Amino acid sequence: MKRSVCGEPFPRASADGKSGRAPGERGRPVKKRIVLILCAALLLPCLASLVSCSDAGVTEKTAGDTGVTYVVTFRIENKEYAVSVPENAVPVLPEAAAAALSADKNILRFIGWDKEFAAVTEDTTYTARFGNFAKVLPAKDGAKGIFTMTYDDGQYDTAKWVWEENKKYGLTGSCMLIAGRTALSDNLDGWAALFADGTLEPESHSMNHDTLPAKSSGKYEEKKGNNTQAKYKIELVDARARLQTFFPEHDILCFAPASNTLSTESFGVGANGETDFSRPLNDGGAEAVARATYYAIRQGARGIQSFDPTFGSEAGGWYNLRMQGFSSFAEDAKLSAGKSWLDDAVKGGWLIVMCHGIGGPNAKGTSPVEISEADADAFFAYAGKYVESGDLWSATFGEATKYLRERQNTTVSERLVRGVVYLDMTINRTAADGKYLDEAVFNYPLTVTVRVPDGWNTVAYVDNRIRKTAETSVGADGYVYATVNVTPGKDGKVTSTAIYPID
Repeated sequence: MKRSVCGEPFPRASADGKSGRAPGERGRPVKKRIVLILCAALLLPCLASLVSCSDAGVTEKTAGDTGVTYVVTFRIENKEYAVSVPENAVPVLPEAAAAALSADKNILRFIGWDKEFAAVTEDTTYTARFGNFAKVLPAKDGAKGIFTMTYDDGQYDTAKWVWEENKKYGLTGSCMLIAGRTALSDNLDGWAALFADGTLEPESHSMNHDTLPAKSSGKYEEKKGNNTQAKYKIELVDARARLQTFFPEHDILCFAPASNTLSTESFGVGANGETDFSRPLNDGGAEAVARATYYAIRQGARGIQSFDPTFGSEAGGWYNLRMQGFSSFAEDAKLSAGKSWLDDAVKGGWLIVMCHGIGGPNAKGTSPVEISEADADAFFAYAGKYVESGDLWSATFGEATKYLRERQNTTVSERLVRGVVYLDMTINRTAADGKYLDEAVFNYPLTVTVRVPDGWNTVAYVDNRIRKTAETSVGADGYVYATVNVTPGKDGKVTSTAIYPID
């Protein structure tokens, strides 16, 4: 017998097709209507829940399915893609949203979502993050190399002549001063005037120019009596403090030791105050004191320094930076040597040049005189062309130290929000060697390239409350980039800079 879905017989048709009752079934139609109404009432809930009451086709609920759904929204730039997801289910990115992430190069590189996909328990929004194109460049303004001149011994006439040369060719330099010499203290106003516009800067060349020799130095036997902690304090620590007092507007960060050497040991001092050579002290010597006092040291290692100094006293480290010097060459070879250094720096590196006196009627350099005025002028002119073209950044010792130290400790990323690019910059102000990069000192703007949408020609942004503009350019990868200069912020804090098109 066929059964209704609720177990009651279907009504039979009469032989003539006019009645649903068999002959002799008077009084039963009312009962059947009542039964049908009851069956319909029972059937409606079954249909509403899509669960059949029949013996076949029963749909089981999946484990954990509560029948509740939530709206999950995927936000990509200024567009949103919403889907319904069952409670406790992990959302899956819809195809339309996935296609939007790689539609074209007008959006920045997708680097992930603001949070991990998780089982849904409420309406949720996931926001796409873009970046990884931002990069801090090795040198300011995207220069291929850095050029730093250092002038030892504090020869004022040479420094004055160099200042005029620098103004002519767009260069800078650092005067490595001997803090204890009266030639400095008796002419502080003259020196301060040379340092006023930033063309030249003061840095430390010890207190008295006393050699603190390492064992490998040719002056060890002659000068090892200077290797005491008391002497180190005077030559290294007190010298910096005095120069900072003389020139309070400048940061004394860099050091060049006498004879380009630093001891790695000390000796005790006897009751008479003289060095006791029977008491060698393995305390790191002058090198350890210098490392604790300065951020960058130019010792005797020769060559072109990398943009990424290591953090020790090995050649190429922050405490033994590589440099070049004219004194190693014959008179007729000095200029060609200097030009070759500049050519090498443009290939990618930091050229630090050691120079003492410059000989001539204007420079009036004293011993040692390393190069003539004519050759120096030609050398500066050659460097000036590289600087003017943008291939070289002429930086003082302190400027380069600030920039490269900050760069080593800074990370950047970019994101696009409602048509505005945001550059996020974070600096860890404790360097790998334990040096803390004080925000009041290490606040040199870093040059960063940031990818921006196609069609942007000129952008604007604000750094240190100053509105700046920058032109964009197309990179080798075919994308459009803006090059901006942004100052790192507080330790570990994200500094966000908005970059927007004005053309």
